[in-house]
Amino acid sequence: MFSKKKPGQLTYLAPGCELQGQLHFDGNTLVGGQVSGQVHSQADIEVEKSGELTGQIQCKALKISGKVEGSVHCQQLIIDQTGTLDGEVYCETIEIFQGGQFIGHRLKQQPDWVKSASQDEILELHHEPAEAV
Repeated sequence: MFSKKKPGQLTYLAPGCELQGQLHFDGNTLVGGQVSGQVHSQADIEVEKSGELTGQIQCKALKISGKVEGSVHCQQLIIDQTGTLDGEVYCETIEIFQGGQFIGHRLKQQPDWVKSASQDEILELHHEPAEAV
C-alpha cells in the first residue's frame, strides 16, 4: 500500500505499544499495537494483523489487516482477508477481500465530526488575540 517510490516519513507503532489521545501524523503510519482516540493522518494508515485502531480516524487510505472500531473518513478503504472494521465509514472507494469483515454502515455524507474539525481549524487560523485592558 505504501509507495516505495516516494521517500518520506513513516511512523511505526510496534506490537506492544499502546497510544491514546489526539494523534496527528504527517506521513504514512503502520499500526502493529493498540491506538485509540482521534487519529488524523495526511497520508495512509495501515493496520497490521496484530494492530487495533479505535476511535475517529481520518486519512487518505486505510488498509486493515487487524481490527478497526469507530468512525472512519478516508478516500480509499481496503479490508484485507484478516481485517475487521466495526463502525461507520465515509469513503470514495471500498475494497473487501474474501474473509474480511465490515460490520456497520457506509455513510453517504461526511460525518459531523469531520466537518466540525475542519471548521475548528479555520477558526484557529483566524483567531485574533484579545486586546489588553
